Formats: sequence, C-alpha cells, structure tokens
Amino acid sequence: MSEQMDYSSLMQALQAKLVEKVSGMMFISPQNGRPIVMAIKEGVVCSIYSSTSKGRAALSQLAEVEQSSYQFNATAAPMILPGTEITPEEVSDVLGISSVVVTAATSSSQGTTREADPDFHARALALIKERLIDIMGPFASVILQDALRSSSSSHFNSVDDTEDLLEKLAEEMDDKQEALQFSRQIKSALEKL
Repeated sequence: MSEQMDYSSLMQALQAKLVEKVSGMMFISPQNGRPIVMAIKEGVVCSIYSSTSKGRAALSQLAEVEQSSYQFNATAAPMILPGTEITPEEVSDVLGISSVVVTAATSSSQGTTREADPDFHARALALIKERLIDIMGPFASVILQDALRSSSSSHFNSVDDTEDLLEKLAEEMDDKQEALQFSRQIKSALEKL
C-alpha cells in the first residue's frame, strides 16, 4: 500500500498507469471512506466499484476523495463486474484524466510547436479543482463536473484548450472581480505546468 496522498497525486499515479498501458487492479483506500476498486486493461480504465456504488457513481465517489493510498496489482486479471463498466470518456469527464496520449501540440499563444505533455490534462484539472475549492468550497467538484460536461473541449493539451472551461466556471461565480482574478491566476499557473 502506498503512503497517504492527495487527490492530485493519486490522479498522477493513475495517469502513469494508463500511459504505461498496464493491465491489473488498482485498490484505492480513501482516508475517510470506503475502498474503491478499479480494473485497468491495457491502459484503459474499464470498471470501477466500491461497496456502495459502481460505474459512473463510483467514479464520482473517487472524484471526492481528498486523501488516499493505493495498491496496484498487475498480476491480477482485470475483473469487470456487471454494472461497473465505464468508458474512457466517463473517466475523462469525471476524473479529468485520459489514457489518450498526444504526441505533439501547437501552442498558439507562443506560435511554436512543442512536445505535448501527456499529463497536462490531469495536472490542469487538479490545479483548477484545487483553486475552485478555495473559492467555492465543497460544491466546487460538482460545479467543475457540470462545466466539463458542457465545455467545448473534453481534453486539454494546452492552456488555450482550457479557455471555454474557465469561462464557464467564471460564470458560476457571484463576484465578477473574483471570477476575473480566478481566470487570470489559473491561466498564469497553467503556463508554468
């Protein structure tokens, strides 16, 4: 079992497994909650469940985890129970990570082509979620999920790809000055990722 880690670190560990195209079972033990089991087949999350939920509901439960540890068992064949199946799109929508790796991206803000960072999407969402929680409190995760569903871009390869999502999140904020500051700070932080 790994040491306790925050949500962002857990998502980075999961993303690494997906990029490595591994197969096996990931056992996640939230600090305050019920264990969650995830089946990964050739770098794709194909099933997730806990003792209280399965499928997309279990993904949503995982998205609420603040601290957890995990164990990955590559020798175990991925076990897919009825009703626990999920699609890569659902994983991307709810958790903000993807097993899709892009080989190159163009940064229009700099006018240069650079090597894509396969972890940018997960790191960008983790950063946005963290800052949103600071501003909006515990409902930030729900607001972020809704904004992701209605956003024109479902996967972020660059800061420009986050523009629509940031606009939708800013619309949810009552204080427009705070919304503007949020967008500017996020864009600045994302440029440094």
